[in-house]
Amino acid sequence: MSQTRPELNLNPTTLSCGREAFEAMLDLMDDLHSAASDNELTEVTDMKRKELISVLREVMYLAQETIDELQKARMQKMPVLHLVETQQVTHKAG
Repeated sequence: MSQTRPELNLNPTTLSCGREAFEAMLDLMDDLHSAASDNELTEVTDMKRKELISVLREVMYLAQETIDELQKARMQKMPVLHLVETQQVTHKAG
């Protein structure tokens, strides 16, 4: 936990979903994971374990819902191809 990383800015007027914001979020999650692995959660959060688990489950839910929506939107834009049964045509010689 010795490395200092920029804080994730969650001010609603400046919230951005750019690459930098996602990288900061992932860094935050990585620090949280490291702290949990080292049994040092109190160094990175003042949240109780039960509350933290609830928040993490909400993050997972929202991430999965967002993935589902993105995939659904992509699928709606793709053309639907249908197989059509055809009759075999024989050509007569001569």
